[in-house]
Amino acid sequence: MSYPTDNTALPVYAGTALQGDIDHAGWHGDTNADLDGVKTVLGITAGTSVLKDVALGDFVSTLAGTETLINKTLTSPILQGTVDGWILANESWAYASATTITVPSGAATKYAKGDKIKITQTTAKYFYVVGVADTVLTVTGGSDYTVANAAIASPYYSHASSPIGFPDFFNFAATFTGFSSDPADNTFIFKIVGKFCHYKWTMDTDGTSNATTFTITVPIASVNVAHLQYFNPAVVRDNGANVAIGIAFLSSNDSTISFYQSAFGAFTNSGGKRAQGGMIVYRYA
Repeated sequence: MSYPTDNTALPVYAGTALQGDIDHAGWHGDTNADLDGVKTVLGITAGTSVLKDVALGDFVSTLAGTETLINKTLTSPILQGTVDGWILANESWAYASATTITVPSGAATKYAKGDKIKITQTTAKYFYVVGVADTVLTVTGGSDYTVANAAIASPYYSHASSPIGFPDFFNFAATFTGFSSDPADNTFIFKIVGKFCHYKWTMDTDGTSNATTFTITVPIASVNVAHLQYFNPAVVRDNGANVAIGIAFLSSNDSTISFYQSAFGAFTNSGGKRAQGGMIVYRYA
């Protein structure tokens, strides 16, 4: 039987408006069935009809759909479904400049250099965090992304090495010195791993030299540590001819790579020159 929801569900005596007796035995039967169900779930103490004590872990909760957990501790959770490496910042971010974002106080306890962020300004934009102050994140998206003077929606951050959708490399628009006409058909790309910048270049067409020096800018300045310097081989051309192997050199606290012919040799101040390809890895400031 079903429990009555109001008095209209109870029987009446025939030919009268008087309420009849309820099915008392039926109610007892239903109650006993419910108790049997509880016993099945909890169990009873052996040799008795007493329900067992409820202990932590007797129940497993299955959440369907979206559930918001606030100030909860999950011990050894098993995550299933979409785990894409991004964490919702759950706070308001605002434009400060093309390379800085204002965030709530305490940023240094939540974000670190080398972190990746994703924001929406009409479309998704991606950046590396290259500086953290109490209320400001300094970021770079190379020449691919800049922070617009507009609302920032859906801010995410990641400590992971490869959150879904984050670019493998960013493009960079390097600036040259030592030329009256810069090399052409160039590619400058970089990625950040922790506190190190991996910077790679190719130059497919000679520029016209007007100096014995040759420099390009880097995406982020090198860290200021005394006597820390970075050298790497570079395939270079001078006066329209290939040089066996040149040198790419980046000093401490510097924003430019200097190229040399082997053993720090100077270039010719005329004719064609370029660094055909190379890469340098350095710790950024």
